Amino acid sequence: MRLLLKIVSVSLIAFLLHSGCKKTNSGNDDRVILFQYEYLGPAPVNDHNGYFIDSDGNILTYNTPPDWRFPGSDLVLTADQMEENIKQSTYSGIRVPEEELARYEKYIRFLTLSKVSAPRNTGSEKGTARFICYEFTPNTGIYSGTIIKTEGAVSSENLNFYSKRIASWLKDIHTSFSAE
Repeated sequence: MRLLLKIVSVSLIAFLLHSGCKKTNSGNDDRVILFQYEYLGPAPVNDHNGYFIDSDGNILTYNTPPDWRFPGSDLVLTADQMEENIKQSTYSGIRVPEEELARYEKYIRFLTLSKVSAPRNTGSEKGTARFICYEFTPNTGIYSGTIIKTEGAVSSENLNFYSKRIASWLKDIHTSFSAE
């Protein structure tokens, strides 16, 4: 009887501990990518660099990674594809303060519900910079990206009121890397 009680108790404790865990991304259990700045250089150079901001505020940079998983025109990536990209990124040693990140993260839902202007070819010879926000759906393991702004050879902009504010914030972060 005692043995049965111990087994039931241990099983119950194990169940309760396991049910309290929430896996949202393969690799780092709590990390979800929220924002991305991406620069795609013109041919023939084809530079590709930028950074991610994750849900902890970590800034992860990349520079022309060899096996990058580009999303399709719908900006959708699986958690595994995103994790492959993250593995090709490097932690910059910089974190966005929690309050600052929370301020911009709350706008993601508004951006995803808004339309994006049609892409316009500007005739510029320079590459294209894209500012993207992501929503992650844990039960499907899908990252759905939304354009905040595109500028350079191609330009477009999310028509939401907050898009200018977020794009400016992401540019400031990018400028801080360029100044170093």
